[in-house]
Amino acid sequence: MSGGAPPEDLASLPVDELVDLVSAAWEAEGYTMQRTDGREIDLLARGKGETVAIAVERGDDGPVGAAVVDAVVIDAYQYGANDTVLATGGTFDDDAADHAEADGVTLVDGDDLRGRLSG
Repeated sequence: MSGGAPPEDLASLPVDELVDLVSAAWEAEGYTMQRTDGREIDLLARGKGETVAIAVERGDDGPVGAAVVDAVVIDAYQYGANDTVLATGGTFDDDAADHAEADGVTLVDGDDLRGRLSG
């Protein structure tokens, strides 16, 4: 990210820009980032003795649901990651939160992402 505050409406960004912002947020935390060609996983973050598989969903057509969480878990498996993150510019519904908790997936919504980008 080239400085300044992140956009207020992250969900309206083109997906490539949102992936770039998510990558910048983890890079700022000391991770080395790599784009993937996976179906759901967009990024691998390596550092701090771990590999984090990160999926990015815009969330522009409503809250991200449980089906997306389930697809991310399946795709993340092939990367042998220690942790899995599902980030969105929008929000998650309650079912997504339940599935994420059961599957050990960290959810990062638009507010969380803005916070990571701001400081």
